[in-house]
Amino acid sequence: MASAELMVHQPEDSIKADMFRDIGLGNWYVPDINKASGAEISAALMAIVRDLPAARRKLKAVMGLVAERQAFGMRVIRRTLGLGPR
Repeated sequence: MASAELMVHQPEDSIKADMFRDIGLGNWYVPDINKASGAEISAALMAIVRDLPAARRKLKAVMGLVAERQAFGMRVIRRTLGLGPR
């Protein structure tokens, strides 16, 4: 079973980390480690852990959305390359 995770953005991370917000996990995302306090990071993590079964359900739903978007993107690439559906 997948685990729920907190994304803490670090300066060397790319903007790809912003995808947490894009897929509905904005409250599991700390946008700047240099501006967040330990208490803020801890509170965000504890909000996930406090109801882990709910967090796992949320993660499962989000991963379903991610799989759908990835499949769509791959269909577009296959069509663009003339490979047809798969």
